[in-house]
Amino acid sequence: MIFHDAQQIQPERSTNMIASFIGDLIMKKLNRCFDSPGVGDANIKICVFQHFPCKLPSCFENHRVFVPIQAGRVLSDPIPGIIGDDTGENISRYNRLLNEITAIYWVGTHYDELGTPDYIGFNHYRRYLDWAYPLLSGRIIVASRLLTLKNQYETFRQYHHIKDLVAFIERFKAQHGGEYADFDTFWRTHIMYVANCFIMDRATFYEYFSYLKKCLSIVFAMMKDHVVPIDSYDKYQRRAYGFIMERMTSYFIYHARCNRIETFISSRLRNFDTPNFINGTR
Repeated sequence: MIFHDAQQIQPERSTNMIASFIGDLIMKKLNRCFDSPGVGDANIKICVFQHFPCKLPSCFENHRVFVPIQAGRVLSDPIPGIIGDDTGENISRYNRLLNEITAIYWVGTHYDELGTPDYIGFNHYRRYLDWAYPLLSGRIIVASRLLTLKNQYETFRQYHHIKDLVAFIERFKAQHGGEYADFDTFWRTHIMYVANCFIMDRATFYEYFSYLKKCLSIVFAMMKDHVVPIDSYDKYQRRAYGFIMERMTSYFIYHARCNRIETFISSRLRNFDTPNFINGTR
């Protein structure tokens, strides 16, 4: 699978007819997915990350499954009509450093406000899991698998500052290495589960959220110790902790797939450029 970022794709603007056709295809896949045996009656919520006002595909706007959520709302003007990650217990102020993790954290601390769904998932306003396969019952993770030419460690080195990842790995292994026997193996793999986009059953998400808090405690300690020289980085690389946390989410999926999950479904991410979308610059 080749993963493309919508920022890097600038096709001619689609016509309303093409947009409608794409919307119909998406809705057919949604219906097949969420009406499948064992899942049709389940409570499923897919949170859609937004950072600024934009119009979602029309087929998603009123669908019972999708819940738009503004990530980093404390840092910007509230988007009317949707929930934000800045109420109650939250880490919204760190969004520019942690990316979508602030919204995922909010969901973990406010799960009941979403109706305590049986399945919880996360998409971006411009990246959606391709609903080519039905969800299955039981302990599952649905995620998008990206095969990389280089292993995880070297891929990070290629695009980011490797010393930041090394510092995190050292601290993680010192505190939790005994809990995750396959941690070193993961960094030698060529598999990454990208973009913090996934679906998990409730029990698996609770495990992930507990794991996420362990990772964040290390990140916040690194921030306090000024381990990563954020101020000397450009706007993109200042998100170093977010890139590290994306890899740690990928590791959890890798780890759970090997050891905990009954069914694993890999699905592609799609980016759409239709009149219903505003391509972000973030």
